[in-house]
Amino acid sequence: STAALNICFYKTWKGDPGVIRPTQEQRFKTIIELSERGGVGFEPSSFCSACLVRRPIRSKHCSVCDRCVARFDHHCPWVGNCIGFKNHTYFMGFLWCLLICCSWMVWGGTTYYINQCNVTLSNGFVNGISSISQCNAWIGWCIGNALFHITSVLILTVCQTYLIFCLGMTTNEKMNRGRYRHFQENRGKSPFTRGPFNNFIDFFNFSCFGLAKPVQIDWMNYFDLHKNIEHEPS
Repeated sequence: STAALNICFYKTWKGDPGVIRPTQEQRFKTIIELSERGGVGFEPSSFCSACLVRRPIRSKHCSVCDRCVARFDHHCPWVGNCIGFKNHTYFMGFLWCLLICCSWMVWGGTTYYINQCNVTLSNGFVNGISSISQCNAWIGWCIGNALFHITSVLILTVCQTYLIFCLGMTTNEKMNRGRYRHFQENRGKSPFTRGPFNNFIDFFNFSCFGLAKPVQIDWMNYFDLHKNIEHEPS
């Protein structure tokens, strides 16, 4: 799990989150098209005035990185990068592996104290902590550090898992769904959800040797909401 943790962290940290990089020609084309329309049919949320680009559905301009990211979830200060279309799966892997590693550290340290130091809390919490520091203070610090981080990691992991698989939303969409017309028209429900199982296979593009059929969408170039979107059966 440690190797997987490092790989997922590196991919999340250094990987492309799905930055939309239009050419100069594409920028000019977008501006000319908007000028010719004269504002007719113009959707402000679909145009980024900072990048001068037509934004795909589910994308957002990151104020920290100053760039538009496809299927933008959030900007993560932990990894110093945006979480988006191309690195979101690695971010989830990073969270799950980190949760496993922290839990393993707590379990391993506790087992060490019980078996090697005969530490118990039967004589009181203060005496137990004193015995831990006398036996091996370093392992005690590692356990405390793991317990400190495991709470925030667990909360974030649960929230991300619920949003992705149960609601079919990104963090940005959950917080700002009132701003997007396709959420307003759907009474706040995500038009992209296909149910927990299908959301799972879509997110990881998991076909399970042909048994599952994920819907593959290029969110870097997706502008038509109703095209190729399969909804959860009503």
